[in-house]
Amino acid sequence: MSPQKSRRRKKPRTIHSITSVVVIEHWKGRKRVERTRFHELQGINLATVQKTVTQDIEPIEEIAPIVETPAHEELKPIPEQRSKARVSPQSTLGADLTFPQTQNSMLNDWIEKADSYMNLLLGFEHIGPSHQCAYCGRNNLQLYRCLTCMGTANHCQSCTLIRHQTTPFHRVVLWDDVTGCFRRTSLASLGLVLSVGHSPQFSKCPNATSPSHLTAVHTNGLHDISIRFCGCSHALSFDLQLFGYRLFPSTVNVPNTAFSFEVLEEFRYHHLEGKGSAYTFMNALCRLTNDRGAVKVDVRF
Repeated sequence: MSPQKSRRRKKPRTIHSITSVVVIEHWKGRKRVERTRFHELQGINLATVQKTVTQDIEPIEEIAPIVETPAHEELKPIPEQRSKARVSPQSTLGADLTFPQTQNSMLNDWIEKADSYMNLLLGFEHIGPSHQCAYCGRNNLQLYRCLTCMGTANHCQSCTLIRHQTTPFHRVVLWDDVTGCFRRTSLASLGLVLSVGHSPQFSKCPNATSPSHLTAVHTNGLHDISIRFCGCSHALSFDLQLFGYRLFPSTVNVPNTAFSFEVLEEFRYHHLEGKGSAYTFMNALCRLTNDRGAVKVDVRF
C-alpha cells in the first residue's frame, strides 16, 4: 500500500446506530468529542429512537486532528454545563436530551451540603430532644437505641425486648446520662433469651432448659446470646435444634458456638471473589465486633 493512499482521509459518514451518539462541542477554537449511550440520556424512549434516529440525527462533520498540548502549558478546565445533543429541531428526541452530570459537578454539589451531612452525622451520637420511649411514651426510663434498625428512635428496656424477639443479632446501645453519650450493650444483657427447638417455632416450651450462653457469628460480628433449648421427649438434639433455626453448630456435641447461614454465604462469596482466607474473614468479623481492641472476643467451641 502506497504512503499516499494510507494517509488519505476518509469521507464523513452519518451515524445510523442506535447504541451511541457522538457530540462535538466547539469551545475556544477546540473540538471536544464525547460519546454517550442512549440509555444514559434522560427522557428517551428506545422504541421511538429505533424508528426516528436515522432521520433525526444530522451528519457529523469530519473531526480535525487533535493537537497535543505542551507539558508546560496548563490545560484550561472545561466549563461545567450540560450540552444539547445535535438533533434536528423537528425531532421529538431533543426535548429533554441532556447529558448526565460529570463527577466534578456532582462532587461540587455534595461539598455545598457537607456541613449539613456532618450535623446529621453528629446528631446520631446524641439522644435527641425527647427523653421518652418512642413506643410506649413513658418518661424517666433508661433509653436504648438499636444501631441495626432503621432510624434513631429510642426505646425503654421492655419495648426494646419486644421489638427484638426474632432479631437477636442487632446491636443496641444505652444512653448514659453521666457521660452524655451512648455506650454499647447487648440484647442478652437486657434479658433477651432465644428459645429454639420447640414446635411450633417461637412458642414457649413447657420443658425448656435453663438459659445458656452461645457465641453466635453473624455478618455484623460476634454476639453473646442467651439461648434455651427444647427439653420435650420428642425434641431433637441441641445441634439439630440450632440447625433448624438456621444456625450451623460448631460441633455436634453440646455446641457453644454457631454460625448463621448468612455469614456462611458471605464467606463463600468472600473467598470466591476476593480469594480471602477464613483467618482474614474471621479477623474482620472480630473487628466489626470491637475495633478498639480493648475487649477480648471469646470464641467457644
